[in-house]
Amino acid sequence: MDTNLEEELVAFLQKNQSPLTISAVKLRQAWKDIASPRVLEHSDNIIYDKKDPRIVIVYVDSSHWSAELNAEKEIYKKQLSKALQLAGDSQLHEVRFHVTRRSALRHMFKKSQSAATGTEYVQPVRLSPEEDRHAREKLLAVSDPELRTRLYKAMKANLEWKKGIEISKEP
Repeated sequence: MDTNLEEELVAFLQKNQSPLTISAVKLRQAWKDIASPRVLEHSDNIIYDKKDPRIVIVYVDSSHWSAELNAEKEIYKKQLSKALQLAGDSQLHEVRFHVTRRSALRHMFKKSQSAATGTEYVQPVRLSPEEDRHAREKLLAVSDPELRTRLYKAMKANLEWKKGIEISKEP
């Protein structure tokens, strides 16, 4: 959101007496300002906790990102408090990261084009039964069944992603 639009929106909300909505807009803008493009790509929403407004909840698209960001939650807490110009008792007490239940395609902060890589988001395309069989056959030499299963999942995800890229390039 550019600064002028944000200022106009805040002015409109103030005029219409919506302090909670104003703080929500400021919170989202602060998150956009402090989070890296990669983190924003995996962030779905950011809200104040309904029971305690000194707690912020950031929704992310996977447990991996939740764990990754939870490890840095003190840093984010300080950065958000600073960006929101909070001090003393009004400072944030906690930042929590939860996995969203929304579709990854509907993320609030996700851009159609990744700022980090300059590539467009590509929807993976399911493998045909023949392609799936071929991927499984390549892994028959792996004797450990658990390792074979994990390798298959990784290989399948990679092939589906590549197939999505090929299809997106077609006219």
